[in-house]
Amino acid sequence: MRRPSLARYAPALTALGQRFRFDAHYYAKNSGFVVVGHVVGFLRGIVTGYLVARLFDQSIYGEYQFMLSIVGMISVLNLSGMPHSVTRAWARGDRFSMRRITLTQFYISAIGSCILFGAIPFLGMYGREELWSLFLVAGILFPLPPIAMVLFGGYTVGLSRFDIALKANFVWSALMMLASLIVVFMHQSSLLMLIVTMSIPSLVYLFFLRRLRPPSDTYETENTRKVVRYAWQLTFATFPSEIVWYIDKLMISHFFGLNQLALFSVAILIPEQAKIFLKQFFPISFAKQAKGGDTMARRRQLFRVVLLGTLLFAVCIALYILAAPWLMPFLFPGYEAKELVLLTSVAAASLITMPSTLLSQYLDAQGLIRHNYRTNWTSAAVFAVLLVWLIPQYGLLGAVLARFGARLTSSVMSWMLLAYHRPTQV
Repeated sequence: MRRPSLARYAPALTALGQRFRFDAHYYAKNSGFVVVGHVVGFLRGIVTGYLVARLFDQSIYGEYQFMLSIVGMISVLNLSGMPHSVTRAWARGDRFSMRRITLTQFYISAIGSCILFGAIPFLGMYGREELWSLFLVAGILFPLPPIAMVLFGGYTVGLSRFDIALKANFVWSALMMLASLIVVFMHQSSLLMLIVTMSIPSLVYLFFLRRLRPPSDTYETENTRKVVRYAWQLTFATFPSEIVWYIDKLMISHFFGLNQLALFSVAILIPEQAKIFLKQFFPISFAKQAKGGDTMARRRQLFRVVLLGTLLFAVCIALYILAAPWLMPFLFPGYEAKELVLLTSVAAASLITMPSTLLSQYLDAQGLIRHNYRTNWTSAAVFAVLLVWLIPQYGLLGAVLARFGARLTSSVMSWMLLAYHRPTQV
């Protein structure tokens, strides 16, 4: 069988790249891998997202979402900036020690495990003592996902090996779907779903990494220190947004209970899956953004791409909102239709800011850490204020509106900082 080729489309891609001043061949090839990967991810999402949300008992699904929120919030202690820092180093061709990076990531992640273990004796104070097994398993598995993302994700994205990432994505998606179906139809359990979610992708990534055999401990100590230092800077820059992004679910479970948390999770399920789909394309441009210099010409080109993307998003969002009144009751008949349609429509509208994520990614790729601080800290502060203000007054709708406000703040801040501050190069 002949391998797929873009040769017949080469003239059109060349003309497109010259017209908009970007490497169309590079993006077409790697976007193809990402699209195929998302087809697999879409099938996985139907099983692990839709079927679990629809067929799980509402209280069990609420427990599962509550635990994911706790793990997500504590994950900021995983040195969350390390994957981007390692990706940037690979893309720039820097020489560093992967072994030291791995050990650093493990030691930092162990702090999060200790927090999860330490929370178990206090669950009774909040009436959640039945969740002790979830905290125990989450603490044991906690270091796995960040280590897998740093090693496998950093290497494949930094060196644009999206073909290998696609193979790994296919394998862990198949395993996830099989395991999720077993849990859904044979023994519904929030504990088993947590184990499936936290372990399978990480183990598959580490398996593929062993086959890739990237260099581990033969490179310069000083560059390794720089990678770790930049990871800390990125972590500090994104710390507020990483923390507050999970507060809404915790506040909902506190004020309204786990059943309402399940309703909220179902309402944002499709918009969040769309967001995940779109974010899969961003790593393709990250390596290119990291290699080039920061110039005003590159910024202007980025603005044009973001503006075009925003217009396309507006059309897609409008179509989804028009379809929501019949789509959501059909997909989730066990939930109150009127509130579900309203929540999912507002959640979809917040995705209008997704193309602007390329701006914040540009800040990461170019090492514009000061701008990154301002963007993330400001949007996190806005999000926290909106949560405290809106959730007690408007309930679940307040939580969705708060997310919208935070995303809009981040987009506007990134745009203004790149538009009005001088680039590092002429």
